[in-house]
Amino acid sequence: MTGFVGNYAGAIKDNLAKGWHVVPETSEHMIMGCFTPQTLPVLSAMAKGFAVCDAWFASAPTMTMPNRAFACAGTSQGNLDDKAKRFTVPSIFGHLGNHGIPWKIYGETKSPLTKLDFDDTRHAPPSNIGLFANFQSDAAAGKLPAYAFLEPSWSSTGNSEHPNYNVALGEQFLLDVYRAVRDGPAWDSTLLIITYDEHGGCYDHVAPPWGATPPDDAAGEFGFDFTRFGVRVPTVLISPLIPAGTVFRASGAVPLDHTSILATIEHRWNLPALTRRDAAAPDVGGP
Repeated sequence: MTGFVGNYAGAIKDNLAKGWHVVPETSEHMIMGCFTPQTLPVLSAMAKGFAVCDAWFASAPTMTMPNRAFACAGTSQGNLDDKAKRFTVPSIFGHLGNHGIPWKIYGETKSPLTKLDFDDTRHAPPSNIGLFANFQSDAAAGKLPAYAFLEPSWSSTGNSEHPNYNVALGEQFLLDVYRAVRDGPAWDSTLLIITYDEHGGCYDHVAPPWGATPPDDAAGEFGFDFTRFGVRVPTVLISPLIPAGTVFRASGAVPLDHTSILATIEHRWNLPALTRRDAAAPDVGGP
C-alpha cells in the first residue's frame, strides 16, 4: 500500500499515457476512503431492511468491463482490462430470448451501453431496450419483463457512484428504483439486486478468495487463469419475502459473485449454464 501511495503521481502519468481515464481531483488519500451509514441513508436502509451480502465478490480481480462481462455472460473471454468493450459470447439476454423468456435493458437517460457489449444485444429488437422512465412506467403497469437490467448514468455528473462522483445522485437513483418496484403490482414476486461491478479501490480487510472456477478455455491476459475472485463488493437483496436484518451468504465453500445473478436466473427458469463459472456459482434463491 505504501509503495502505491508513494508512486501515485507516477501511476497517474502512466495511466494517462495509456489512454486510461483518470478521474479529476482524485488523490492518493482517497484510497482508503469510505462513507458512513448516515452518509448513505438509502443504501443503508435497504441493507438493514432486507438482506446484505457481506461475502459477495467481483468475478475477477480487475477492472470494470471484464466484471460486467462476467455479470452478463459468465466470462470476459480472457480480457482483464477495459479495452475490450465488445464480447462475442452469448449473454444472459440472448440466452433468455432464445428460450422465450422476456428481458429488457434500461439506460438512465441514454441508450444503455450494455446493448453494445454483446453481439446478441446489439441486434436485439428495440422493444428490449429502454430508458429509466420506461422502467418506471413498466413497473407501474405491471409489465416488467422476467429479467430487467438497469444502468445508471455513467458520466462524471451522473449517478453511478463511481469514486469521486456525487454519491447523493446514486442514492436518489436507488430510491427511485426501489419506489418504482415497491409501488408496482408485481412487488410481491420481485427480487431487486443492487451490486457494483467492482469498488474502484484496493483496500479491504477481506482478501479476494481463491478457488474460482475458470469460465472457459480462453487464455487469460498476463497469464491469469481465473481461479481467483475479485474484490468484495456491496450487494443488497430486496424482496418482501426477505426478513429485515438478513445477512445472506452462500451455504457452501464457493462464495457469491457476479455470476450468481446468472445462476439465479438459470435455476429460476431451468436454463443451462452459459459457462463453467455460472454452472458452479451459488444462487440467491435460498434453500
